[in-house]
Amino acid sequence: MTKSDSTSGRIAQLDSLRGIAILPVISLHYLNDASHGSFGSVLYRFGSTFRLGWTGVDLFFVLSGFLVGGILLDASEARNYFRTFYIRRFYRILPIYYLWVTHHFTATLCSGNSVGGVIPNDLTTLKMLPIYYLFFQDYHSLPLGTLAWFGLP
Repeated sequence: MTKSDSTSGRIAQLDSLRGIAILPVISLHYLNDASHGSFGSVLYRFGSTFRLGWTGVDLFFVLSGFLVGGILLDASEARNYFRTFYIRRFYRILPIYYLWVTHHFTATLCSGNSVGGVIPNDLTTLKMLPIYYLFFQDYHSLPLGTLAWFGLP
């Protein structure tokens, strides 16, 4: 461990393992879920070896819970540790989320007809923007073909 790791209490190996946990998930989506040869063929068997890619998600969440729990335990003696924890999470997650949503909507609206009618790029798209900014996409009916199906959670 380097000096900064030992003073901060971070375990670099677990951070690295958490980063590597995305590989089985990508393998699942791009190799197992892709169309393969006929049942029993070499291509089919190769793609089938990646069926357990969902375990990468579980590994990521278990490690994240362990690391976040460690952060909370280390700071438990601080006076405002919950407040500080949530403020740090707020500034780590929300700016990137709002930047991504804004980028996605802007790219969709500016694309014109270049996306071949796959992604709606009219005023319906613009009406969805407040729903995503306010995190109401789970409570609003999102029909097939809206931005929820093209890269936005």
